[in-house]
Amino acid sequence: MTQTDQTDPVALEEPETTETTPQADEKNAIWMRLLHIVILGFGFWLAEMLMILFTILQFGWMLFAKEKNPRLATAGEAIGNWMRDAVRFFTGASEEKPFPFRDLG
Repeated sequence: MTQTDQTDPVALEEPETTETTPQADEKNAIWMRLLHIVILGFGFWLAEMLMILFTILQFGWMLFAKEKNPRLATAGEAIGNWMRDAVRFFTGASEEKPFPFRDLG
């Protein structure tokens, strides 16, 4: 018995590729941006609460100690910088996401 060379026509078909179109990629990027905005929005709300707390504490410190608390001032500056970066991402002024999506600093 000789074996003849029979090719399977289904096997010759090229495999389906799941390439995405630029429009699909852009749509996915927009939905991912929304997810990042929601996550960062919660962080922004938390940062606002911390800034209110730090403001009250710093005012009390200055009222009684007659000087600024440098640790509160540094922490407030760091939170303010993070909030600035978050707002720049929210408004589309920057594509760079703030912490926790990149390192602090």
